[in-house]
Amino acid sequence: MALRVCVIGMGPIGVTVARLVRGSSDFFVAGRRLGAPLVFTTVLASNIGAGATIGATGLGYREGLSAWWWSGSAAIGSVFLALFVGPRLWRIAAKHNLYTAGDYLELAGGPTRGADKSSMFMIRANGSVVSAMQTRSFWSAGNGFRDTIVQPGDTIFVPEELNKSTFIQDAKDWTQILYQFGLGLAGIHALGL
Repeated sequence: MALRVCVIGMGPIGVTVARLVRGSSDFFVAGRRLGAPLVFTTVLASNIGAGATIGATGLGYREGLSAWWWSGSAAIGSVFLALFVGPRLWRIAAKHNLYTAGDYLELAGGPTRGADKSSMFMIRANGSVVSAMQTRSFWSAGNGFRDTIVQPGDTIFVPEELNKSTFIQDAKDWTQILYQFGLGLAGIHALGL
């Protein structure tokens, strides 16, 4: 029963919060408006999950008080990140107007419908190239490029998808396959096999 109430309650909360998110910077870095207590809370929340709750409980049951390192080290690290690292990174980003490639793409109206998002790349002012294929990993699923910081003089390219197929082309291909399959069956039948 409690699970049903939780699931039903999360829908309206999700819709309400989704309306407050105006862009990727609101979603990923809260519009760069969080103070130290909220940075602490968000870092702590990302550490709390099944591994921290169920795993730490099981470890505590099996190992006793010596298992405090799991939750204790996460708490100490979270406090350090929230009080020292997070606010400093926020000040540096605000001071230098550091924005991600995703922020610039969103500001420009986003990629077109025919864009090849997996082939996006950025040419840095020094001539180096950063591409979506380089920043793809198991955890980011190709979204690492959008989180890449854009520096002055960088140019972002979003190429068009080259292998587009239309409904007519797909229908023609399937018709040809079915025709050839039927012709093969008719030939086998005519040979009496």
